[in-house]
Amino acid sequence: MVVVVSQGFSETKKTSLLRKKLAVLPANSFAKVEFIQPDLFPLNNRFQVTFFQGNMLYEKTFTFKANTIKEGALRMIKTLNKKGILAK
Repeated sequence: MVVVVSQGFSETKKTSLLRKKLAVLPANSFAKVEFIQPDLFPLNNRFQVTFFQGNMLYEKTFTFKANTIKEGALRMIKTLNKKGILAK
């Protein structure tokens, strides 16, 4: 099971939290979690991913800085064989 919590934020704005549960997500795979409205691109967008591996619970946070989600930033992601933007 994987749980993704996302939120957009800046110094003066904050969106509501979105929570998404993925019952099954195999290793080296991907799933669409949400459609991000273009109005949120000027915000920092944080995705906290929590998952079990064996009996251990792990969490990783991915942040897309403000204005980095844009068509010009799309790159081929070989593992997925799709274009996308990787968080730093």
